[in-house]
Amino acid sequence: MQGTIQADLRQFREFLIQQVDGNPVDLTPEDVLDQWRASHPLPGDLEASAAEIQQALDEMRPEAGVLARDASAEVRRTLGLRAKS
Repeated sequence: MQGTIQADLRQFREFLIQQVDGNPVDLTPEDVLDQWRASHPLPGDLEASAAEIQQALDEMRPEAGVLARDASAEVRRTLGLRAKS
């Protein structure tokens, strides 16, 4: 475990050096850490992201919402309008 932590820290140090030396834009420490985390997510982060994406997809399914044509028809009925033919 200690060897893994040391290896991770070495990789982060190299990443940090590359960002500081090779990036002409002023980066904050938080910016660099965000970039590191984006390219080196923790295993639990991947599962959480996958679950969030699946939940969003589930909510987009037709049974989770109202179809546009049905919503339009309801608005027309409420306003007493007829559909264009």
